[in-house]
Amino acid sequence: MNSGAFVQIIGYANEAMVVPFGKGESHLFKVLEFLAGVHSNGAFTLSETLEEASFITPYSSTLVTIMLDNDIDALSSLVQFQLKGIKLIVVVLSSSTFGHTEESEYLDSEGANRFNEALAGLEAHVYRISKGDDLEKKFEMV
Repeated sequence: MNSGAFVQIIGYANEAMVVPFGKGESHLFKVLEFLAGVHSNGAFTLSETLEEASFITPYSSTLVTIMLDNDIDALSSLVQFQLKGIKLIVVVLSSSTFGHTEESEYLDSEGANRFNEALAGLEAHVYRISKGDDLEKKFEMV
């Protein structure tokens, strides 16, 4: 947003939530306000959210996805964006450090390898985050 790019936020919990396209400082405030109110108590999975978002995400845009390191279904859903020429930025949260949920499962070593191979196949910019990481350093431009 600092470079003048238009940004839209799409989220699904119990219903669709959208912050329409915008740019500038006032839009940044709207985005941050939206993100501050996000709760993980929704009925939609990330995979379902990505399926819905694929219909409204413009070609040749950039999609930022935040996901757990054990969500193979969501990872599979990202392929459709790559096929549309959409650049992918994937923030992968370490489920072992952010806390385990009842619905999620830890991946065994074979599952973790499949996840990593699928992630590499997306040709996405990937940021792996563990609880306690210095986020400024993790997201530093190289």
